[in-house]
Amino acid sequence: MASTWFGENELRIVLLGVAGSGKSKTANLLLGPKDSFNFEPRSMRSIAKYSYRYQKALKIVDSPGLFGFREININQELDECLNLSKPGPHMFIVCVPMDRITDQTSKAVKKYVKYFGEDIYDFMIIAFTLIDQWELDNEELELVPDFEAYLEKLPANMKHLLQRCENRYCKINNRKTGDESTKLANQVIGKIIAIITILMAGFAPFKQSVPGNEIRMVLIGKTGTGKSKTGNSIIGDKRNQFPFGCNANSITFLCSWKTTVRFGKKLDVVDTPGVFDTHRANFEVQKEIARCIALTTPGPHALLYCAKMGRFTQEDIDTVEHFVKYFGEELLNYTIVVFTQVDQWELDEEEKGEGPNTVEQYIKDLPDNLRRFIDRIENRYVFVNNRLQGRQQEDMVRKLIKNVETLILTRNNKCYTNANYEKTEKILEEETEKNQLSRDEVKNSSSFFLIIYKMIEFVEHIIRLFF
Repeated sequence: MASTWFGENELRIVLLGVAGSGKSKTANLLLGPKDSFNFEPRSMRSIAKYSYRYQKALKIVDSPGLFGFREININQELDECLNLSKPGPHMFIVCVPMDRITDQTSKAVKKYVKYFGEDIYDFMIIAFTLIDQWELDNEELELVPDFEAYLEKLPANMKHLLQRCENRYCKINNRKTGDESTKLANQVIGKIIAIITILMAGFAPFKQSVPGNEIRMVLIGKTGTGKSKTGNSIIGDKRNQFPFGCNANSITFLCSWKTTVRFGKKLDVVDTPGVFDTHRANFEVQKEIARCIALTTPGPHALLYCAKMGRFTQEDIDTVEHFVKYFGEELLNYTIVVFTQVDQWELDEEEKGEGPNTVEQYIKDLPDNLRRFIDRIENRYVFVNNRLQGRQQEDMVRKLIKNVETLILTRNNKCYTNANYEKTEKILEEETEKNQLSRDEVKNSSSFFLIIYKMIEFVEHIIRLFF
């Protein structure tokens, strides 16, 4: 299961920002008086310090400020930030000096987004620093400091940044000492913990983070059962969708992979439209098995079998068995049936005029052979309506992910694996190290797929020769 902060006693925070934005002083505020970062001269390397405060083992990573007097290798330093905050930071604090809002802050954030991807916004809070200097400047001008008015007058690029962070911000006065300093630090840490709790977030699963924060799912089912639409509901991003319906073409006969960060988890989804239909040639299926293994290494946490509500038949079970034939019987222990098109089933029930029917009654009324299959997979099933949007869709997907997490717990936090997956994971680690790329970059490369395909083809050849 994904590692979550509330299951650990550690809170990992990375400070980002331009040179002179008060990062190191903010880090010292959070750490307390026992340990501190040097802020003169300005740091040129990423450094981590530790403290035990707020009933947490607090780890603060201070990164070098951008656009200072000396150039830094930003990719190298951000790599080091992730290395120092393994298995991943819980929150990024971007420090913005209130007395001098410039384009440099926006440029710095663009560099962070280029490195981490858009997902960094989900784990970002803006810290407005040097508030004491801003207040003094207002007094000299005989103005009453008005923070709300200050936010209203921010440049468009800063307003956009706040919007992307869902208006998560705090105000920092690093000149405070004693009890006032402790009180301010408690407020900031409390806000961070509250944000993580609301997001149901674990740590940020970025470039160097281990696969422990991933949930890997494979969608299978007969053509037209809503696999791709279910995948799109899980991903929740209209700009990043699996093709379906009339948008589908010959490419939909290949396994395809989408990934996102949602509910604080990295969700990897593999869609298999048409791949495991029983009429497909064996060599075609074998090729797509290799692709599926390459995309889901070290192994899937759940096999989501999609079946139309009201049209769940023996043919569906045969399709599952066809898939299991290639992956092994153990995979049934990781299978969840996803009943799709619940909305259409409800309409059909109304048209019958036989009185209201419930999804619970639907399961009870299944034929014996289908009921036995549901029993065989330990009654793991969910109902989805892929027409839902907004909060309703989010609640539906959250419930689905909760079911997957429950399954992971029952399997002792382990994913499904077999000999091919173990070999693939070893190759992935070697390729990641050799090419200095992220796991996702390697997994999604054609060269990696070719290596895995040849490896699996060789294993199958040996099996045929000797068995």
